[in-house]
Amino acid sequence: MRPGAVVSADCSTGVVNMPNRYQREIEEILNRMEESEPQPRGPGARPRPMRRPPTRSLPSIHIALSPLLLLVSVALTLIATGWAFYDGAADLLTGAIGAAALIVFIIGMFVGWRGQVRPQRATQWRQAGPSSAKPTPIHRNPLSALLTRFRVYRLRQQYRRSQQQHDES
Repeated sequence: MRPGAVVSADCSTGVVNMPNRYQREIEEILNRMEESEPQPRGPGARPRPMRRPPTRSLPSIHIALSPLLLLVSVALTLIATGWAFYDGAADLLTGAIGAAALIVFIIGMFVGWRGQVRPQRATQWRQAGPSSAKPTPIHRNPLSALLTRFRVYRLRQQYRRSQQQHDES
C-alpha cells in the first residue's frame, strides 16, 4: 500500500473500507486465480488444494576437486589408523586403506598443481593489451558460499529490525 493511502476499518463488523482501485485489483487477482485453477477431470471430482512450493533443503557445499581429494585422503588415513589402533596391530586391510589414502593424496596434489600451472587464456570478448583492465579472480574456498549466506542472513535480520523500529515509532 502506498504511503498516505486511507484505509478505514470497522472492528465491530469486520468490514474494511478501501479505495475502489484496490478492490478492483484484488478482484482481478482472485478472478485470474480462479481461471488458472485446473478443472476437475471426472464427474464429481473434487478440486485439489493448491500445492505448496517445494521447501529448500540444506545448503549445498560446492568443493573443488583438489580439496575434495585431499579431504578424502585425510579421512582414509584416519580410518586406517583408527582401525589399526582398535585391532592393536596393522594388517593387510589397514595397509591397503593407507596406500589408497596416499594415492588419493598424490592425485589431489597433482590436480591442484595442474590447475595453478595451466596458462590462463585471454577472454574472447576483451582486447588483450596493456590498457585493458583484467578482473581480479575470485578465490573461493569451501566455506565462502556458507559465509555469504550467513552475511545475507545478518543483513536481512538487520533490515527487519530497522523496519520494526520504524513501524513502532
